[in-house]
Amino acid sequence: MNLSFQVCDEEGLSKYVQELKEIEENILYPLENGAESFRISHGKMYTPFFTNQGYKTRFLVIKDGQKVIGGIVAIWKNITISKKIHKLLYVADLKLKKGYRGKGVIKRSLSYLFIRWPFIKNFQGWDLIYFCAMQRREVGVDKTFKGMHLGRLAKPVAELFIYMVDPKLFSDHNFSRLEYRPLKHINLSQDREKNVLWNDGIKDIISNKNGQKIKLGHLNPEIFIKLNKNKFDDAIKEIKEKTGSLACFSIDTREQEKLDWLKEMGLQSETKCKIFSFSPFSFGSIKSNTFYISTGEI
Repeated sequence: MNLSFQVCDEEGLSKYVQELKEIEENILYPLENGAESFRISHGKMYTPFFTNQGYKTRFLVIKDGQKVIGGIVAIWKNITISKKIHKLLYVADLKLKKGYRGKGVIKRSLSYLFIRWPFIKNFQGWDLIYFCAMQRREVGVDKTFKGMHLGRLAKPVAELFIYMVDPKLFSDHNFSRLEYRPLKHINLSQDREKNVLWNDGIKDIISNKNGQKIKLGHLNPEIFIKLNKNKFDDAIKEIKEKTGSLACFSIDTREQEKLDWLKEMGLQSETKCKIFSFSPFSFGSIKSNTFYISTGEI
């Protein structure tokens, strides 16, 4: 392999978009712990899903010779943790062509970035790194972090259940079961103020089973408390009005009260996602009783 790497902004990425779209068409992500799967389309422009999430975005393009074989996205975000604003780096959308997986390409990509990070201003300006990994039969991308792989520096800080629910099933919910205010938590989607996030056209989820787009209304992760009952009802109404749409949301596996509430309505999920984090400054990771994240950002 003749590997090379290029870091660019959304304008610089434009000449690589078509090749990246062709790569993502052939990548499947797990649902229901691997029983089903889906693929992703980031739409015609490709970049808005990422640039909408933070105040700065950079794209690492991985090439073998002149051929694009993969990429990684980094998003800078301001997140308040314990009343202090931290600059977090959300590492997302790691993708590789099938023939290059398991050959150390990601290890070399991360090494390329990490070695240059102390010396290149464009790579700096963050306190903590985090990333999300969908799980297939309890296994995620972290299984590839072996030996001197820099990914081993990141530690799992949360495991989430991902739900995709017919909004009609919330018709008889009993919100009094939920806490009035949230428990101590870290919300990784603090800039999302709307009750429902729609990613139509910028990140479409396509079922591998029938090739149909799964229409998702992503619920604000702060909405599942008694204080926000009216907002929740408005959100469910909004999703119902888009025929065929599902309510999508994540719940930390430690939030037993919410999980029991959902279970009482017959709602359970086997789709899981883990959050990993790492900080080179504190030699640790972000910690909290629970984590919130909009499924519209995963």
